[in-house]
Amino acid sequence: MLEKNNNYAFANFSHVINTANNGFFCVFASVKMQNHIADSYKNNNEIAFFNYSYNSEDYDASTLHDFYLQNIDKKIFFILNLQITLNPFLDQEEDFYRYKNLLNLNMSRDFLANKHKVWIFFLTPDMKFKLQDYAPDFYDYISKKISFEDVSEEKTKIEINNLSKDILTLNEIHQIKERLLRYKEIETEYLSYFTETPEGNILLKEGITKDRCLIAAQTLTNIAELYGKISNFETAISIYKKVILIRETFLGQEHPDTATSYNYLGLLYYNQGDYQKALKYYEKSLEIREKILGIDNIDTAMSYNNIGNLYDNQGDYQKALGYYEKALEILEKLLGIEHSYTAGIYNNIGLVFNNKGDYEKALEYFEKALEIREKILGKENIDTAGSYHNIGLLYANQGDYQEALKYYEKALKIKEKILGQEHPITAMNYNSIGALYFEQGNYQKALEYYEKALEILEKTVGEKNPKYKLVLKNIEEINKINNK
Repeated sequence: MLEKNNNYAFANFSHVINTANNGFFCVFASVKMQNHIADSYKNNNEIAFFNYSYNSEDYDASTLHDFYLQNIDKKIFFILNLQITLNPFLDQEEDFYRYKNLLNLNMSRDFLANKHKVWIFFLTPDMKFKLQDYAPDFYDYISKKISFEDVSEEKTKIEINNLSKDILTLNEIHQIKERLLRYKEIETEYLSYFTETPEGNILLKEGITKDRCLIAAQTLTNIAELYGKISNFETAISIYKKVILIRETFLGQEHPDTATSYNYLGLLYYNQGDYQKALKYYEKSLEIREKILGIDNIDTAMSYNNIGNLYDNQGDYQKALGYYEKALEILEKLLGIEHSYTAGIYNNIGLVFNNKGDYEKALEYFEKALEIREKILGKENIDTAGSYHNIGLLYANQGDYQEALKYYEKALKIKEKILGQEHPITAMNYNSIGALYFEQGNYQKALEYYEKALEILEKTVGEKNPKYKLVLKNIEEINKINNK
């Protein structure tokens, strides 16, 4: 059960164990999951285990140095439950002590790196943001971060509901804005590490090494992604272009990290509605991934999916379907049918058939996606709500407004509970219900839902947002009818 719900994470982790010769890696997982992973590898003679649950020393280089000397013949070092010693380490209220602790952390990082071993640090998920906020140098030195889902029976519904990465609550948006304010000084400093020449080359600031610049690029990547999450696409794109310049210069174009940067820049342009630029970067990313990672790879599948999304939004349904089917073939092979990524592709294929007017085929794929999501994510989940909404859209397109309303209301109930009433996504659900009443000629009821949606959108995204303009147009349409 643990492996089944973490196929992607286990595949990444196994790749590190089998291929890495040195470097730092981080696993973010519950204590139970950490122990489960360690048990899975206890018979591997190349691995040494150090668990802070049984070694309560303060974090310092000498403790791990002694551990290293005792196991010098080993290739891989598991450092389990690091959060036990790092929590008090990072929670110092006085800046002086925190700074002193971080110097110690970075010194131990440099010391361990010189041993040319594979160091895998295991921490609980809450530590990810602490390291990002208070130890960015240490965090960005990590070659790969792998997050495992805790699927124990004790896990609460609320934790499960927060698995969706793309949809944020208003509170989460507020937290991101606060984090960006804290990061502003770091952002400015790291962007000053280099200048770009008119020829597009990099000149490093005196004292800044290539490796230091690459670490700064990873921090800038994290910051750009935060800007993207709150829809500040212009700032995100500006930073990401600099990240790409650094990675192209020091890693080369045909590198997995460069490919990831191209893919994310494509996503930013896609969210801006600039599909031509989005396709350019998606295709650059895909070309590298196919060449370096191979066809049967999760990241390659995600590139196919992203290009499929783009063609779907442009109305080129045949091309969209071709890319989605490529992604689906890979995900079914690597992750299995009952996985949230696979469900996402089923959902996307359903949308293509719905847009083409092939409602029977669309319903087949929507129901496949819904069945998986209800089973592995639960009924009170944003992705599950998305499936309900899409099935409602399908029935609305066929003129079965009663059935459509049933599914729209199921979706709305979940969104109100998880995201709250005053959220843009909830607002668009009100708009969808308003459209049903409009089609049935119940303009008073339609206006009630449209106005509710518009009020929320005005508060949350503003009058320039396309969603606001769409709902305003719907209201104007009703007013024209009423004034006749």
